[in-house]
Amino acid sequence: DLQGEFQRGRKANWDEYLSAYPHPPQDYPKPFHWHLDENHSQLQKAWSLVYPEINKGEIPRMSGARKLVKIAHIDTGITYDNPVLPINFNREESKSFIPNETSVQDPKKWIDPFQGHGNGTIGLLAGNWYTFEKSRKIYKGYVGGNPFAEVISIRISESVLLMSGTLLEQAVDYAIQRGCDVISMSMAGVVPTPSIINAVNKAYDHGVVFVCAGGNSWGRGPAR
Repeated sequence: DLQGEFQRGRKANWDEYLSAYPHPPQDYPKPFHWHLDENHSQLQKAWSLVYPEINKGEIPRMSGARKLVKIAHIDTGITYDNPVLPINFNREESKSFIPNETSVQDPKKWIDPFQGHGNGTIGLLAGNWYTFEKSRKIYKGYVGGNPFAEVISIRISESVLLMSGTLLEQAVDYAIQRGCDVISMSMAGVVPTPSIINAVNKAYDHGVVFVCAGGNSWGRGPAR
């Protein structure tokens, strides 16, 4: 399975791509931040326009009409020692909806702090500054799509498989209560239940952008 491959791959060579993950061609000149560049998302260019301070090596400060976008990251939780945890990670408002849990920290004993689905997706979403180096290629920079967003982590599952629409609905209610502008979720699971439908409709009714992975749900027969 993917998690097993992840662990085996990390033991063998921690900085290699997993075969199941998208990655650039072997000779691509930007092996570490290809997902941000001109040929893909253009997000790095967007930073320089929205946050011109970074072109001078400064961290943007919000003032006046410009404010941080606030994102609820619904996933499997994170680890606080994740080296690319967002600059504006809101630990106080982060919350687990798994019964009897008081922390969003993923309790699995990962081989290194990059591991775990929640760590990976929060890094791509709003990852902090990090230095990558391999085969004489070096990248020093931000990893996430919007590295200056305020992000709260909401843990609703111990794995990437979403089995409870009720917990998702609770998480969406909480994100709305905390004034989030965006909800980001990349999980697979059952076909939409009434609870999941209610959650999506609530987000829409409150003007919250709900961004999800698509095509990963199960109906009758094989996963689809």
